[in-house]
Amino acid sequence: MVCFMIGYASGQLTWGPITDRFGRKPPLYISLSLYVLFCCGCALSAGIGWLIGLRAAQALCACAGGVVARAIVRDLFSGVEAARVYALQMMAVALTPMFAPIAGGYLLVFFGWRAIFWTQAAIAASVLLCMHITLRETHKPSPAATLHLGRTFQGYFSLLKEDRKSTRLNSSHT
Repeated sequence: MVCFMIGYASGQLTWGPITDRFGRKPPLYISLSLYVLFCCGCALSAGIGWLIGLRAAQALCACAGGVVARAIVRDLFSGVEAARVYALQMMAVALTPMFAPIAGGYLLVFFGWRAIFWTQAAIAASVLLCMHITLRETHKPSPAATLHLGRTFQGYFSLLKEDRKSTRLNSSHT
């Protein structure tokens, strides 16, 4: 579980700049395709070491969906409408951890632990197909968007400084 969370958190930092540079759909194609492969790898893993490594790789790809979904909302909506769509996204994010363990438990009991990963692969492949059919590109690729890791982290640190500054200003006004 820890390796999945580390992979997921790391991916959060990388997929945003990648989708700003290459558009929304190409990174989704790559991340979902790799996610399907890593799910299959998990299901076929021969030992715990392989399973841990594949779960970390799976997590790096899994977080792209959430990152890109939020970016697409930002591309298409603003104001109250954006808030409504974000709320729907957050509801899905909140409900998933409630139902996934129940479904996973049944899969485990009736079909074994490998079935959990085969099911994840099937769901991701279905999402990939639906995305290909229904999702249009919402952000034109921007060659000016940087993929330089140092500049990316510099941008993150400047955002954190701004957030700290605005937090201090807001707390001093109360």
